[in-house]
Amino acid sequence: MSAFGISTYKGTNKSINAHQISVHVGDLTAITLIEGYDGLFAASELKKHFSNEILIGFKSKKNNTREDPFRAAEATIKKALEHSKKRLKKAQEERGDNSGASFLSLVAYKGIVFAMNCGSGEAICMTKNGRLIKIAKPHTTANDNEVERIVKEGGQFYQTTVNIPFRKDMHVTGPLRVYPEGLTVTRTLGKSLTKHKRVQTVSGTIKEPKGVLS
Repeated sequence: MSAFGISTYKGTNKSINAHQISVHVGDLTAITLIEGYDGLFAASELKKHFSNEILIGFKSKKNNTREDPFRAAEATIKKALEHSKKRLKKAQEERGDNSGASFLSLVAYKGIVFAMNCGSGEAICMTKNGRLIKIAKPHTTANDNEVERIVKEGGQFYQTTVNIPFRKDMHVTGPLRVYPEGLTVTRTLGKSLTKHKRVQTVSGTIKEPKGVLS
């Protein structure tokens, strides 16, 4: 693997409640993006707790020189997210908040990648021969697998149509939206879209020359 990148629907901009957390230890890089929906509280709270958890986790893992760096980072990210979700749930119950947040974390170490995704983020890696591989796809209504999953779980969708004022014979149909929240994102952490939330995990090695994720 020669390069990688991750992105969210909004990008990283605090003014619209999107945050980035980065950790670099030797050959290991861990980047996490958190983005808010239906309010600001969930993303801000998740970012605060997750940042604290991974700092504690990476500090303790760094002191254990016998442990494989990649597996240690993978375990740290998983544990940090689980602890952060519990703290977020408690904070939202106390506050009476119903917002949500998407979450995407990618760990890369010497050609090995690990991604955890829940929401609108996507992750792409480039092999040494220049092939691009998408290892984490966004969870939105544009993803047919997500639409099928939610329908099977009893969820519903709707679309809105807007007429063009100066052209009565023309109209624009918007994207599918999850009913009743009205969002195009199909997985979030926190209270928003609680019925459909689920974290997707992908792990593997970028191989040459095929450039596929095993």
